[in-house]
Amino acid sequence: MGKLRGAQKGFECCRLPFVVSCFLLPPALYCRLLLSAALFFILFFLLLWRWWRRSHLLLLDRLYFLDVVLDIVTYCDEQDHENRYEYNPPVLEYPHDKRNEGDFFHTVSIGTLGANIYKRRAEGYTVAMKRICIVTGASSGMGDCFARQLAQEGRESFDELWIVARRADRLEQLKAGIMQGPAGPGGCPAVVALPFDLAGKAGAQRLKERLDEEQGRGAFTVSVLVNNAGFGSYGEFADTDPEREMDMVDLDCTSLTGITGYALPFMERGARIINTASLASFLPLGNFAVYGACKAYVLSFTVALRAELKDRGIRVTALCPGPVSTEFANVASRGARKEVRHGLSAEKTVAHCLKQSRKGRLYAIMAFKWKFKAAASRFVGRYAGAWFTWRFCKRPSN
Repeated sequence: MGKLRGAQKGFECCRLPFVVSCFLLPPALYCRLLLSAALFFILFFLLLWRWWRRSHLLLLDRLYFLDVVLDIVTYCDEQDHENRYEYNPPVLEYPHDKRNEGDFFHTVSIGTLGANIYKRRAEGYTVAMKRICIVTGASSGMGDCFARQLAQEGRESFDELWIVARRADRLEQLKAGIMQGPAGPGGCPAVVALPFDLAGKAGAQRLKERLDEEQGRGAFTVSVLVNNAGFGSYGEFADTDPEREMDMVDLDCTSLTGITGYALPFMERGARIINTASLASFLPLGNFAVYGACKAYVLSFTVALRAELKDRGIRVTALCPGPVSTEFANVASRGARKEVRHGLSAEKTVAHCLKQSRKGRLYAIMAFKWKFKAAASRFVGRYAGAWFTWRFCKRPSN
């Protein structure tokens, strides 16, 4: 007993300084510490509960999804065999995230889903709609690489590849190269060459008419949209042709906006949009004024679109490359500069962009030096950046 009492007194002596120090703290500070600790633990358990609920629902959804699909297919096959609607399949319970109803499970009749699919089949529609991939500016440069690399994804990703550009001969060469090239999983998708001038409202309207025409043939979805059409111009704004600058705005901004708006009604969950912006979109550039402003619009539009379409499950990516080895410099300088200086590979840039798009990333910036410049632009004044590039980054133009 004596040893036990001694140990108890020692414990009380060790505990006494801690208790005294707590009471010696100012009451306001002591209350703040307790309140902060309570809020921290409440927030921690809320986040933990939210994560568990989401992961649990997702797991159960995946487990029950196969049962739902198998019952739908079985029902449709029986309807085709018996040619009647009197079949009453069993009612299944599968998890669904119905937060407003408050219950974890809700009841769905597989017969209702099957009857709707069978009715669409009887009216001449197919359950698996045609999936279309659209690539604009596909006649050269990164557009050509987009078309070739997307085609290698095969029919598992989409059924038809639409390549759109002004130069019909280049499109036919690209089409032949894709058809003769290596086929992806499920075989090579059908390639449709559309020699359209996409500039301005009229160009976007041409693509809309083609989409409406395709809709008249049957239901389809746009699984991938790559807005890559565009060009730039070198030189001080006062020395450039105003008509050419307005044409640039029409193609780089107006057409991209219209094409995206016309294609969105045909997109479903899992679809992807890739808008080609530029490293020039992060900061105003002297000797590159209108092009930088156009790409700043594309980047701002893409980021806002990503926020609006996130709940619909449509992934939006902004490709923001620096110098890339394409025909861009030759067109922008009107022949004064034949090649892009220090340009990186267009194939690698596009491959990185497609990888980022499949992951659902917002930005696709391949090289480390591009990422560094994009991050550093936040700490540089807009006027300072414009003045520096005007003073020290001269670009030739004819």
